[in-house]
Amino acid sequence: MRKKSTRLLSAALAVCMMLSVLPVGAFAAEPGTEPENGNGVSAQAEETLPFAGKEITEGGMYTMEGGEYTGPITVNVQDGKDVIINITGSVTTSIEDMLIKVVKGHVTINGGNNVTVENTREEKGYSDGIGYVLIGLSSTDENTTVEINGGTYKRKIGAAVGCENDSKGTLTIISGTFETEKGSAVENRASDSAAVMRIKGGKFIGSHGAYALENYGTTIINDGHFIGYEDVVVHQGMGELQIHGGTFELMNPNGINVIDIQYGPSNTTITGGYFKNLQGCRWGNVVDYESYMQGAEANELHITGGTFEIEGENVDGIYIPYTKGPVTIENATIKVNASGKGAGIVRRVDSGDQVALKVKNVTIENTGSSGDFSDILLDNYYQDSDLPVDLEITEDFTHKAVVDATDIEEGLQVTTKTATHYQKDLKLVSADPNYIIDYQKNDDGTEYRYFNTREMGKYYVNPINATMTADGEEKRPYSQFAQGDKVTLTANIPEGKQFVDWKVEKIAAEGVEDVSKEVKIDYEDPENPETATLTVPDYDIFVTAEYKEGVIIDPGTSDTDYGGDIAAGVVIGGIAAVGAYEVGTGLYRITQMDDVAMPTNRIALAKLLWERAGKPEPESTALYSDISAEDTDAQKAARWAVEQELLKDDTNEDEQKFHPAFPVSKLRVCLTWEKAKQKGLFDQNTEA
Repeated sequence: MRKKSTRLLSAALAVCMMLSVLPVGAFAAEPGTEPENGNGVSAQAEETLPFAGKEITEGGMYTMEGGEYTGPITVNVQDGKDVIINITGSVTTSIEDMLIKVVKGHVTINGGNNVTVENTREEKGYSDGIGYVLIGLSSTDENTTVEINGGTYKRKIGAAVGCENDSKGTLTIISGTFETEKGSAVENRASDSAAVMRIKGGKFIGSHGAYALENYGTTIINDGHFIGYEDVVVHQGMGELQIHGGTFELMNPNGINVIDIQYGPSNTTITGGYFKNLQGCRWGNVVDYESYMQGAEANELHITGGTFEIEGENVDGIYIPYTKGPVTIENATIKVNASGKGAGIVRRVDSGDQVALKVKNVTIENTGSSGDFSDILLDNYYQDSDLPVDLEITEDFTHKAVVDATDIEEGLQVTTKTATHYQKDLKLVSADPNYIIDYQKNDDGTEYRYFNTREMGKYYVNPINATMTADGEEKRPYSQFAQGDKVTLTANIPEGKQFVDWKVEKIAAEGVEDVSKEVKIDYEDPENPETATLTVPDYDIFVTAEYKEGVIIDPGTSDTDYGGDIAAGVVIGGIAAVGAYEVGTGLYRITQMDDVAMPTNRIALAKLLWERAGKPEPESTALYSDISAEDTDAQKAARWAVEQELLKDDTNEDEQKFHPAFPVSKLRVCLTWEKAKQKGLFDQNTEA
């Protein structure tokens, strides 16, 4: 019985598989229904549209053949059914109205790769109204949709595709080429309505006196190639503009802006894309934000990604004048190649205008030859109690920023006062070598940065996670010293953390450079490296006390692991378990090391081993640069430990470093001790 059931099931499955590959036509439609094609359109005979024009009131498939059209095609399907218009040949027209006007329905327009639709009407009767558009959304129904797939659409005057004033619904461009000679290649004029234009691909060309895109409504761009041959590529006048990807190119050497934001009220968001003005223009910007007219307080610009690149004489990346709306710039790359003056971000302040500018994680690159360059330029900038400084550079801005200002004077505030703790360590460099970007912490807990005069022949030191003293007196951050001055550093290590080493960075307009191997730091007590003496170099520096978690299970010394099983439970299957780790290392210390105190850093370990071996003389007399030359025992111990291959050093052509302060774990100590015993360097019962 079971075999029979299995056979029946197998047969049923086979029948299902056979039925699945039969053509749809093999099945009869239900009475009173019409079969549908893959687009959900009734499979009726495709109707050819007349050259004189037609109002489409029923769903279905329509063919638009090549030729001269003297009247418009209007889609007004009241029952909401789908309309598909297949353009099969090149189309021309000179009518004043839209060629394809969508009033109501769900419309898909398919144009082939070799299909061109063009309105050749000249300037006669020209108006900048949306009526002068080749294909347009002109609907009061928010459920109306238009989708354009493929084809080339051209208009001499007016937009190739657009949304009319007061229209509703959604216009989506999937692919195709859209071009105009005067006006905008695509345009959304629906400023006070719910119409949305979505661009997911395609090529948009603004020739001569035209934009590639003009927006006064809601336009969302996910991809596409936008090209401008006049002043501007994209003009944002009002409404909401979202750019999440695509390429935007200004091809005119006399052009101005790639993205031009004016008038308002408007909300512009850029999360990605490539924006470039590389025609060697005399002056211009990648983004120009000047929304200063109606509803100024409602204007917003948020850049959270993308690459912005410009090349020319006097050019800037992102220019922000004449607005009261907030601006955020983060996760963006700004590239400026200026042969004259150039800036990555320009914040201009004029009487009555206030810009809330927040700069977060931004990379600014200058590849030009000019020295007259800044990452951030404070233009027409002045102290005014009625216009407080509103430039916030956040904690996640870890890059260097060269800051300049027109008419710099001592005390000129650069950043907003914030109740934070990070501004001291922002890497801000004055473009004017006669000034530094100093730091102030107020009694109320607020902090800010400002321009301060550089003392002749002096350089600042900014300690991080540390305090500094000179001549027995504690010094504030950014205190200035002469080359060769001695500064005592004392690390401030949080509870539960362990000091690692001192890191020194050169801070300069050309960039930030790790100079830890160049700057001299001496340890009075190698076993207490948290206090050290710095010799000030001939440049500005940040010096950081680096630290790690206090409990280090992994040896973490950059030395090769070695040595066998040292105690039961220390290493289990190659993994150090925390409980067994503490028991095992403790047991080994008691039984094999005469219960000596565990060293916590490399120099203490080296001295312990060297002393237990009887303080032998090393073969080399070369000195480590990061160990005081006066501490001969530490120098000998470190050199001997390296020669015996118990520890490693950091050697190059210029200098040799031992990194005495680097921490060692209990496991590392036990393993190194065991290796020394196995090499016969000392007996476990030898007295220290």
